[in-house]
Amino acid sequence: MKGTYDDLHYNFWEGWFTSAFQVNEFNSANTLWMTYFISAQSIEEEDQGKIFKKILQTVYTSLPDILGVLFLMKGDAEEDDIKKCFEPLGEYFEEMNCRNREVLKQVRGVHYNSKVFFSSQLLVLPFIEVRVAKQEDHDDLAAVFNSQSETITEIYGDYFLAELIAAQDDSNKALVAQVKDKAIGLLGLTSDLDVKLLHECFDLNQHDNLLKPGFMDAVNNRREFLRSQQEKEEQQKREAELRRLKEETMKCNIISQRI
Repeated sequence: MKGTYDDLHYNFWEGWFTSAFQVNEFNSANTLWMTYFISAQSIEEEDQGKIFKKILQTVYTSLPDILGVLFLMKGDAEEDDIKKCFEPLGEYFEEMNCRNREVLKQVRGVHYNSKVFFSSQLLVLPFIEVRVAKQEDHDDLAAVFNSQSETITEIYGDYFLAELIAAQDDSNKALVAQVKDKAIGLLGLTSDLDVKLLHECFDLNQHDNLLKPGFMDAVNNRREFLRSQQEKEEQQKREAELRRLKEETMKCNIISQRI
C-alpha cells in the first residue's frame, strides 16, 4: 500500500503519538506496529482475515506482554489501495481518535490526515477468567482431558475430576480457567507435599530444592566452604607428596655420588 511504511521514524514514535492521541499506556515495550501485511494471490480475500487473525493470536501468545498492534494509515494513501489491502483486515482494528492533529503536521514522514488503528489482543483472544472449581465444571473439564489423553482416566477412573474438586479444603484447591460460561482448563494446588519423594524424582536445584531462599543461601555458602576446604586439603596433600618425592630424589642423587 502506498505511503504506509516509514523506515526512518518508527523507532521514535512515542513522543508524537502521545501528544497527538493523548494515550499514555502504549510504548515500545508493550506495543507493536504493523508496517505491512503480504498474502499470496492464491489466498482468497475472505480467507485473508482468518489468516491474519491466526497471526495476531500467535503474536499475543508468543509475546504476552504486548497490549496490541498499531497500524498507521497514511493520509495520502490511495483509496483503492486502502480498500484492497486494509479492508480484509479491518474487522480486527479500531480507529483511534486523534485529539491534536496539529502534532502530525510537525512529524516528518507522517501525513497530517493520517489515521492510526489499534488491534487489541481481546479482539482475537478470548478473555479468560480464573476461579475456584465447582462440581458443575466436571463435564467441560472431562471433555478437555479426554481429548488430549485417556491415560489419566484409565489410571484414576472416570470421576477423578469430580473427586478432585470435591476434595478441596484448606490444603487442597482446584482452580479452573473459564471462557464465557465454559471451563477450559484446570489447575490443582496443594500444600501437602512429599518433598523427599520429589527430590528422588526430580532435580530441584534450580528451584532452591523447595527451600526458603535465605536458608538455601546458607546451605550453598556452607557447601562452598566445605568444597574450598576439601580443595585446600587436596592441594596440601599434593604439595606434601611433591616435597617427599623431591627429598627422595635428593637422597638418591647423594647415594649415587658416593658410589
